Amino acid sequence: MTKRSWSVEEKAQIVLEGLTTNIQMSELCRRHNLNHAQYYAWRTQFLEAGKRGLVRGATTSEDALQTEINELKQLVADLSIANSVLKKTFLSGKGGKS
Repeated sequence: MTKRSWSVEEKAQIVLEGLTTNIQMSELCRRHNLNHAQYYAWRTQFLEAGKRGLVRGATTSEDALQTEINELKQLVADLSIANSVLKKTFLSGKGGKS
């Protein structure tokens, strides 16, 4: 027997069908030629991913977090430069007065 490869869309459709209809699990799995254990594994993955999406809205992905980190690093660098310039300006102005 050859192993079937399922697309992400197919997995999501099957899991949603199982979650949103009153179909018995045996019927759902028979209809899609799917093992019960595989369905439950997909359902668990689907629900866990959904929970992660609710933690901070849609911005919990690693890419979004990395973008935020990079923006904050740039802000720290900009503020450090501005602070350095202000210190030099203040010290040179103060030192020039008698």
